[in-house]
Amino acid sequence: MRFSSPRFLSAGTSIVLGLTLLGASPALATTVSSFAPFSATPSDGSWYEKNVVAGGTASVVSLSGVGGNLENNQPLASGAARITTGTSNNDQAEVGVGDHYGNASAALTDASFQVSYDFYKSSVGDLNPWAAPAIRLTISNPAAAGDNIGALVYEPYWQTSPMAHIPADDWLSVSITSTAGLFWWDGGLGQSKSFGGPPLRTLSEWVGSFDSSFDDANLVALSLSVGSYNQGQTGYFDDVSISFTGYSASYDFEPIPEPTTALLLSLGLVGLAARRRKAPATP
Repeated sequence: MRFSSPRFLSAGTSIVLGLTLLGASPALATTVSSFAPFSATPSDGSWYEKNVVAGGTASVVSLSGVGGNLENNQPLASGAARITTGTSNNDQAEVGVGDHYGNASAALTDASFQVSYDFYKSSVGDLNPWAAPAIRLTISNPAAAGDNIGALVYEPYWQTSPMAHIPADDWLSVSITSTAGLFWWDGGLGQSKSFGGPPLRTLSEWVGSFDSSFDDANLVALSLSVGSYNQGQTGYFDDVSISFTGYSASYDFEPIPEPTTALLLSLGLVGLAARRRKAPATP
């Protein structure tokens, strides 16, 4: 795992253990303009509201004109995804993307496996300095007995020793591999729930800890979330990617711009002119 420092800092400056300058963004990325409502069978490659409940919200927003580091240090173009929670413990905001990623064991132990994303945590209204947008990797084996689905959860605050509050009000970059980045497990496939904490293991270490039902389990979704008991959060994320042998996908979150009044007026005049040209001549 790598946190990255704000872009305006020099390469030798750090604000938390392990910080380095933001790296280059992927050359190509699928543009995501909105999140579809939850569906029992979401479309492959489409982002959807996986678990947005109580006072949680999720949207794709423009950062043009907001100023500060949120706009000036953003990793890609002019937009980002935003997930928020209010003041209730029950508030959650999770959005995800499903795909045919294949066998979980093969993917998560692949030497080339990598998940990366950039995130921004706002200090405004923050009621939990430890919280930040987290990665969830959902794994399922419908044929397994009992609890046959679960998620490995990466939370940024577990990645430093000692643990530290998440730096706010600038973009940070995370890179996870099969052997770098610590996850907890939310239960299933022969392993009990970690309840947001230890045991903490790398992905390859987790693969070796499940029962035999995990052998035929598939990686079915990647999501970003702010979970329950993380009140007062306003988090942004962008430049999300997942890759391993035989698979690669990256995502850029950009809202669809609304037509301006001038553009609408121009289109109306063009339409009116076209109608006039097609009008029959007066006898």
